Amino acid sequence: MPVLKAILNPLDELGHLDTRRFFPLILCRDNTTLYVRASVGHCCTPRDNIGPYTEVEVTQIDIRHGRAVMPKSWEQYSNHPTAYPQDARYYYVPIALVREFIAKHGGEFADANK
Repeated sequence: MPVLKAILNPLDELGHLDTRRFFPLILCRDNTTLYVRASVGHCCTPRDNIGPYTEVEVTQIDIRHGRAVMPKSWEQYSNHPTAYPQDARYYYVPIALVREFIAKHGGEFADANK
C-alpha cells in the first residue's frame, strides 16, 4: 500500500489503529523525501488518531535535485516560509497539495520503508 494512502487511513483492515502509519518516510522517485504526519499530536484535520485526514503536517523535506524551493502555495502553511524546506514544518497542508508535490517529484516509491 502506498505510504500516503496508509497515512490518510490509519486503521487496519480489522478497524484497529495501526500506529506504524503515523511517521513513515515518503520517498519520491526522484529521491526527494518527506515525512507526512497525522495523529492527535500533529497539526492535521481531523486532529485524532483515526482519520481519514484531509490536512496533514509535513516535515523534513529533502529535495535532491535542483534548488530546494517549495511551491508558493505551501508558504501559508509553513512555520518559517523563508527557511530551507528541510528546516520548516508545514501545518494543516491539504492532501491535494501533498499529492501534487509527490506527483511533481515522480510519484511515490512504495518501498521506502521496507
